[in-house]
Amino acid sequence: DKAEYTTNEDKHIWTIVQIEHVDVVKDLEAIAQLPGISGFVIGPNDYAMSMNTQEHRYNAASPEAKAEFDKIGEILRETGKPFGVSGAYSATPSSSCHSSSSLV
Repeated sequence: DKAEYTTNEDKHIWTIVQIEHVDVVKDLEAIAQLPGISGFVIGPNDYAMSMNTQEHRYNAASPEAKAEFDKIGEILRETGKPFGVSGAYSATPSSSCHSSSSLV
C-alpha cells in the first residue's frame, strides 16, 4: 500500500555519518544528538591520515589510530548509536569498536 509506505518510510531509512577527521571527536557527542542521525562509521584510512604531523605519519593499523577508534567507540556507546569501522579493523578485546559488518 503506497499510502502506508509513504507514511512510514522514515522509520526504515538510516542516515549513517562517516567520521574521517580527528577534529570531529571533540564535537562527537553533540553531533550524535542531532536529529536524523542513525549511526556512525569511521573511514579508518582517512581518519588516520588526518592525525599526521610533520614528525609522524599514521595509518589505520597504527596503535595511536586504533586508540582513537576505541575512544570514538566509547563516546558513541554512551549515545546508544550504532558504530562501526569501514573495511577491516581488529579492535582490542576490551574495545567497544567493531567492524562495520557487526555494528554495535
